[in-house]
Amino acid sequence: ILAGSDDSGRTWRLIGDVPQSACPVQTRPCVSRIRFGSANAGYAFAPGLLTTTDGGAHWTMQAVAPLRGSVLDLAAYGPQAAIEAFGSAPCGCTLRYTTDSADHWHATGVSPTSGSNSSDKVLMQAGIAYATQLGNTAGGGDGGAAVYVSLDGGMTWSTRAVPCGQNPLTGDIDATSGNIVAVLCIDRTVQPYDVSLRISGDGGHTFGPAGEPVPGGGEYSIALAVAGRASAAIATHSGVVLTNDSGQHWRSVLACAASWLGFESATEAHAVCAGGKTIWRSSDGGQSWQSFTFS
Repeated sequence: ILAGSDDSGRTWRLIGDVPQSACPVQTRPCVSRIRFGSANAGYAFAPGLLTTTDGGAHWTMQAVAPLRGSVLDLAAYGPQAAIEAFGSAPCGCTLRYTTDSADHWHATGVSPTSGSNSSDKVLMQAGIAYATQLGNTAGGGDGGAAVYVSLDGGMTWSTRAVPCGQNPLTGDIDATSGNIVAVLCIDRTVQPYDVSLRISGDGGHTFGPAGEPVPGGGEYSIALAVAGRASAAIATHSGVVLTNDSGQHWRSVLACAASWLGFESATEAHAVCAGGKTIWRSSDGGQSWQSFTFS
């Protein structure tokens, strides 16, 4: 069931169902995540791919070649542009892009890899596309995970930085306006793992120093949401923690294990908890939260 909100999550309306039948990838459910680039253009994906051009009222199944893997991640911007990471984890995948709302997909020839393992993440911010990969989870060799950037909607890419160095892994990446990009760095040389935040203010060319270890970050299952040059929230199994000084200090702001976390602006944020039945909303940059539970 798909619900939508036009007032930053204060109220919700029922839109309909996302089709799950005839999935071209032999995995159930057919899709597990949704991204919208505009009010009408949306994508339901992982491992399959469906598209909508009317705000989710109707969906079209896109062809996904079973032998090539599945859609691992997807980002969209505006009514027509999107990029996707397409392939098979943990062996790596290829970035593709569309400029016509997924009527046609084009291979970029770029396959972000690091060592022998890769789990690509992609995002778009104001038309700039970013991609990164987990890194070499097997240990040894060249393990650093680079940040890739595209200034033309995903058509061409360049490598800008290896923000976490050669040993740690990259846990997640997020971006906001003003060329601000943030990554989580996972250091496997200690137990439990240390997870730290690094922020770039120049579109990923350079990154600031690592902050203090994220409380609960060693649990590894984490999600990053960046609000500004010094502000970010991180979801762990223990709850959501917030920093306003680039990760030098953290405080707990929400006691729920969020499966999704994101900022729509410097002040508006949402978190999805309790198996998707509860959505939490913040209007003060993640300092305080109010809940909406779907019955």
